[in-house]
Order: sequence, then C-alpha cells, then structure tokens
Amino acid sequence: MGEPDPVRRLREELETVGEQRRQLAATLADDRQPGDTADQAEGIERANELRRLDARIAQLQALLDGADTGTGLPFGTRAVLRFADGDTERVEIAPVPATGASGAAITRDSPLARALTGHAVGDTITWRTPGGDASAELVELHPPTG
Repeated sequence: MGEPDPVRRLREELETVGEQRRQLAATLADDRQPGDTADQAEGIERANELRRLDARIAQLQALLDGADTGTGLPFGTRAVLRFADGDTERVEIAPVPATGASGAAITRDSPLARALTGHAVGDTITWRTPGGDASAELVELHPPTG
C-alpha cells in the first residue's frame, strides 16, 4: 500500500497552493511600478492573498512534518480491531481524520491511536470515547510500507 489517502491529499493541496503562491508572487513584481490608487489597492489585495497562501502552506507543511516527529505511531500505520460483539474495524494513522471505503483515518493524538501505541497483536486495548471507555482486541498491526 502506498501513502495514506489523507497524506496524499495534503501533499496535492500543498503542491496546488504552492503553485498559486508562485503565480501570485510573479504578479507582485509588476506592482513596484508607480500607479494610481486603484493599482495600489489591487497590490495590497494581492499581498494579503500572498500572506494567506503562506499561512496555508505553513499549516499543510506542519501537518505533513508530523510524520517525522518520532512520537506515536507513524502515518500510514494500519490496524484491525475486534470488539467483544465480533465486529471488526480498520483504522489508519493519518494527519487528518477521515472515513473512507477502507476504514477510518485517525490522528496520532486521538485516544485510540494513543491506546494502540506500544501494543502488539493479541493485546486488548482500552481507550476513552465520548460515550465512555471502549475496548477491543488488536487483531492486526501493519507499519507503513515504503
């Protein structure tokens, strides 16, 4: 399996926002020429948009850099849990929570991800949920590949 879907989406957004920033920055060079008040106002708008794009780039990069902090389970770790009623749930550690066809993406700071940390297949793990404590057997645990 390749990169987790939420990570791939973040990387794609980072690439798109980076390209938008490069294009906008190129237009700011033209603003250094003297102009009327309307031209100056437009230049200020573009500078504000540049700051917004810079903030989003920093936010996306911080989310992606979380994969390299060395704390908790790494992004892309997949687990299968079996509950007492026999139901199973697939989860994957990702920078942002999501639900997809292959299971739920949970963040490393979620109660479930923290409960998984340090456990092995066959262990029973317990974590807090809004409805109270939950427990399940850890049936599979796969570190990320590649």
